[in-house]
Amino acid sequence: MHQSIHQYVARRSRAILVFLGTLAFLTLTAVAGPDSILTSAGKLTLVPSSASLAGGKARLPTLLSTHRPAAVIIELGGNDGLRGGDVKAMRANLDAMVTMAQQGGAKVLLIGMRVPPNYGPSYTRDFAAAYTSVAEAHKVPLVPFFFEGFGERNEMFQSDRIHPTAAAQPLLLDNVWPQLVPLLGKPK
Repeated sequence: MHQSIHQYVARRSRAILVFLGTLAFLTLTAVAGPDSILTSAGKLTLVPSSASLAGGKARLPTLLSTHRPAAVIIELGGNDGLRGGDVKAMRANLDAMVTMAQQGGAKVLLIGMRVPPNYGPSYTRDFAAAYTSVAEAHKVPLVPFFFEGFGERNEMFQSDRIHPTAAAQPLLLDNVWPQLVPLLGKPK
């Protein structure tokens, strides 16, 4: 059983900005409940988004200056991949977001996604490698694939085969938790 994220958040003097796509937002709210997370004394700011990386990059400076977070979790890029977006542009946007967060004094966790194999071997490989190269360049922890361990299990996805079901949320948390805890420090 994972300890409550609130045990980690409560001891922070600075905000934790969780800048994520909808999937990670659902994972955190499934663990602690949406009301308790969203009212955590302003220390945990959840920014659910189905935006592209370019949209996330555009919003991040305001979020950083407003919240001055201790940690930033980036789980964006899936939409870019599903749209067949340019991998070099995706990598540049990820790089810019990690740079901005680090320059603001935040620790960063990067959560990677993958695209289905029908996008072709070259695109599929380059897409996944973008997360790895940015994480290595900035020396930040990486969850290589958010859906690791269940990505091929149809019953874990809604009918769109893109969005995980409620039953998949604990598996998503299992994938993120080992990398997330060191960013948060010891619980209170």
